[in-house]
Amino acid sequence: MSGPQKPAHITLFSREQSGNEVQTDRFEFEGAWYEKAGKPFILFDELVEDGTRVRSVLRIDPDKVAVLRHEKAGGHLILDPNHRQRMKHPSPYGMLEFFVTTHQLETRILTDEIQIRAEYSLQLLFDEQEAPDSNKQDVYRSLEILIDGKKESSSDA
Repeated sequence: MSGPQKPAHITLFSREQSGNEVQTDRFEFEGAWYEKAGKPFILFDELVEDGTRVRSVLRIDPDKVAVLRHEKAGGHLILDPNHRQRMKHPSPYGMLEFFVTTHQLETRILTDEIQIRAEYSLQLLFDEQEAPDSNKQDVYRSLEILIDGKKESSSDA
């Protein structure tokens, strides 16, 4: 890590559509914000299905956003409008494989705030021989992530 860490409050809004079913969720996390090689990184812990906490990292590049999760939670997600990404995600039913197609990605980085908006779809691969079909989308998702980097209070009064 380079640069000092500062506290960050992360609010994540998600909307998922699969067929006629729509699910919306809101999650809030406390974490830390730091910069490395001029790029913002956001660290936070997530609670997974079995009740354990896992470390997750948001890496924000000018043209893509990566959600990097600890192996136990799995499912690194790279939102990159320029490339379809192949992703593996552990589940109670075994390892699931997807192709991720990012349709829209907007990032806005201010001094103490980051806004990320993304729309992407997932194509579930049922076996390794299945050919990726960019027209077939099983799930459509939209995300909005708001990160509020709180300044450390100064005790130099």
